[in-house]
Amino acid sequence: MKKVLVSNKKARFDYEIMEEFEAGIVLSGSEVKALRAGSGSMKGSYVIFPESRPYIRGLSISQYKFNAAKDYDPDKERALLLNKKEIKKLLRYENDTGIAVVPLNLYLKKGLVKITIAVAKGRKKHDKKQVLKERSEKKRVDKFIKNFNQ
Repeated sequence: MKKVLVSNKKARFDYEIMEEFEAGIVLSGSEVKALRAGSGSMKGSYVIFPESRPYIRGLSISQYKFNAAKDYDPDKERALLLNKKEIKKLLRYENDTGIAVVPLNLYLKKGLVKITIAVAKGRKKHDKKQVLKERSEKKRVDKFIKNFNQ
């Protein structure tokens, strides 16, 4: 069972998800406590590969209110923990045009903080309109079916 702490809601709208990976993330104890308290944001975050090691940029975790550290940076780059085979697979997509590695959500799994990252292809404006149209159509059909069964 996993409890979602932070999710990147715009990612599934802005990108077409091609492949997902589960990774660990290097955090301090106070950052984990802050995430459990609900103070995190993935808006505009993405994965980079300096020196062929994955890091997440743009993940913002506010300072835990009981942490006394004065030099805390909420937007620092955080290392991701993946095995070599997964890293090689992700590096193949790094230089492709229109392809990005984006985080989808941050969650607790057996007491550990994990992150789901995805290889995604950017959607054009007309594709986004089509997605909205499909979603509204699906909602309308589901509502009709629900009312019909009552």
